Amino acid sequence: MDEALVTTSGNCRQLRTASCFAPSLACTSTGGLIALLLGRLRLSVPEAIDKYRILSAQVFSERKGFGKDGTFKALNLEKAIKSVAQGKLGAGHADKRMFINEGCKTFVCTMPAKHMNKEPRLFRTWEADKYPGYNSTIWEAARATSAAPVFFKRICIGDPGLQEEFVDASMGCNNPVRYLIEEAQREFGLVREVGYIVSIGTGKRKVAGFKAPGLFQRKLPLDLINVLTRMATDSEVEASVMKARYQNFPDGTAPASVHALYYFIYPSYRVNHFVPRTYPLEEIRRYFQAPQTTVMPTIVILLGIGGCGKSQLALEYYQ
Repeated sequence: MDEALVTTSGNCRQLRTASCFAPSLACTSTGGLIALLLGRLRLSVPEAIDKYRILSAQVFSERKGFGKDGTFKALNLEKAIKSVAQGKLGAGHADKRMFINEGCKTFVCTMPAKHMNKEPRLFRTWEADKYPGYNSTIWEAARATSAAPVFFKRICIGDPGLQEEFVDASMGCNNPVRYLIEEAQREFGLVREVGYIVSIGTGKRKVAGFKAPGLFQRKLPLDLINVLTRMATDSEVEASVMKARYQNFPDGTAPASVHALYYFIYPSYRVNHFVPRTYPLEEIRRYFQAPQTTVMPTIVILLGIGGCGKSQLALEYYQ
């Protein structure tokens, strides 16, 4: 990212912030902290690296006692984020809120602790036209996206009487690239060209597996729990899906509109004399062209007895 955010002009290298370079930025967990430093506080990459190094020393150097909720003190993280915010925005801005009308559109992912699924809750730096979400403080968003179970205790965010408990979104949304693309669709429209999508990932993937359980593992299946954790926090599956969607673009890039996400290569198994069926084709088209109200993709299932023409109907629509 440091190389991507540097422009070269002769022998002069000028540092640029994410606000000048990327229209959108999304992360979760520790990456969420970095996203807030780059996107919301508008630090350059060297500045963000330096601040994160100092922040890590302040937060992860002191462990809590045995049996406590979380390994590290959440209050230390809160103080560190507030200190960074005041250092960048000025004294008295420790409780500065997320919404801002300029710069890189950034969001961090979290999960409601009492309603967890694979759809994260987004804390944005802008007020979206639809479902804008809660305008939390910067430090609240940082605490929520980094509240990984075992490491930090959960946090309550919201107006009095409407507060929710949040944890980080690593379980189920450790790679939020799909949500980044969907947010870009909503904010920039379907005709906006995509010059690049950078997915940094979460390190080298580990193989998930476990041996036949012994007596101890039958009583306390820790190996199985570890496998399930690795599966829930996997980030490679989402990256593979995105790679497959854009694999037909030259050199692996996607210099096309976000709408190109919905173009597919279909097999040439069509019959020579297809009998048009106007009504089902119109119904399929109506479902796919309806405005999306969720981050999940639109799915249409064709049901019927074998040989009634489901595959041909689908191929006719794709063509």
